[in-house]
Amino acid sequence: MQEIPEHIEQIIAKQLDGSLSDKEQKSLEDWLSESNENLLLYKETKSIWLHAQAINVDAAWEKVSAQIEESKANNSSQAKVISFRPWLSRAAAILAICLSSIAIYYLFNRNNETLIAVKAETEIYELALPDGSDVSLNQGASLEYPKEFDAKERKVKLKGEAFFEVEHAAERPFIIDAQEIDVEVLGTSFFVNSPENAQQIEVGVKSGSVSVTSKKTAEKHILTKGDKLIYFVDGSEFKIEKMATNELFWQDSALLYNQVSLTEVLKDLELQFKVEITYQLKDFENCSFSGRFNTKEIEEILEQISLSYGFAYERSMNGYELTGKPKCRD
Repeated sequence: MQEIPEHIEQIIAKQLDGSLSDKEQKSLEDWLSESNENLLLYKETKSIWLHAQAINVDAAWEKVSAQIEESKANNSSQAKVISFRPWLSRAAAILAICLSSIAIYYLFNRNNETLIAVKAETEIYELALPDGSDVSLNQGASLEYPKEFDAKERKVKLKGEAFFEVEHAAERPFIIDAQEIDVEVLGTSFFVNSPENAQQIEVGVKSGSVSVTSKKTAEKHILTKGDKLIYFVDGSEFKIEKMATNELFWQDSALLYNQVSLTEVLKDLELQFKVEITYQLKDFENCSFSGRFNTKEIEEILEQISLSYGFAYERSMNGYELTGKPKCRD
């Protein structure tokens, strides 16, 4: 991947601090329209800058400067500091050590290959890869990928859960190293959940198809739209089933229910939001529910359901308690 020309870097810096002229804005737009790679470089630069604004710049820069000097003194051959121009290096280095940011970037050189490692800390993080593919990292997930993909394949390493929308390129398969398995695609959308030291790894396909191969046994399975694979690490065994309706709630913020029991809805909310919902089972088990929610606020969902069925809810130590007998619909 090419570097941003110095005069364009200066224009981007002016845009981000609000001092860009109309002529400079036109120059930036012309440069962005030249190639998709220019657009990706711009997005990456803007992301670094915006994340850096949320922290104590001076304190963080003092800390990272000390780390850089220590790295130089140690003369490590395993990791090198990547050179940035002055205005950008400060923001990038600060971001690399900021534990409170959405994601942490590490730029380093290993065996003469520039790699980028991104970790989502406390929020879902979205990024574009060098080939134009889009990735959403769930909380705690990390992704490692080269700054420029190989001419024969596009390979990344994943720990945790991520959703991928891969650009089609038949001559360059996209491969995810998910610890105990490899997931290979040509162009599709899917998720992989591969927690560190996991006992099982999951792959689900939203569109297109993927192949999943065990590194230990070389056993391979092809998944198509709606399929979900579970790989049990200890026994090197595969299980294939259909994806649950709300499997990708963390990524698309949508919950859909179609004539399911109200108790199943409440169980799903417990799973999705990691809370405990207590209620009298006999009062709720004969109710059914259909509806769609587009929110990640559980209280908004409980409010809508409680208004529809005429019961009340209140916060409890571990979640929520539902009181009153719901009025089930015919």
